[in-house]
Amino acid sequence: MQSEQAADDGLNNVRGNNVSQQSSRKRFVIGIGKWKPDETDLNTLLCKFETYASALEVRGKMKAWELTRCLEGAALELVQTPSEEERLDYEAIKKILQHRFRCTEGYYRKLFKSAKTRAGESRTSLIDRIKMYLKN
Repeated sequence: MQSEQAADDGLNNVRGNNVSQQSSRKRFVIGIGKWKPDETDLNTLLCKFETYASALEVRGKMKAWELTRCLEGAALELVQTPSEEERLDYEAIKKILQHRFRCTEGYYRKLFKSAKTRAGESRTSLIDRIKMYLKN
């Protein structure tokens, strides 16, 4: 009888640890919606995504997974073709998308060279946009 109770107590402790481990894991939901390439360019998606991910402190494999959740159609199919290791690497997914949607080094160079202040845009915003082109 005592051994059964001890076993039950041990099981409850194990269950309790699992519950506490699960509750200590962060759950992220970056709610930027699904990306529609015909409506928004990849730059906008990545900039918005990285801002949210930074604010929520999303790192590593979770960052890659959250980005994948924002994709649909051809972009999602494209991300499903690499190995599992690459699918869980944010930078690898980003490079695959940039290559497919022609956001290459030359693309960013062209944006950089042709950057001008847009209507209603402050100089600070222009500088931030140019820095984004250089970063990518």
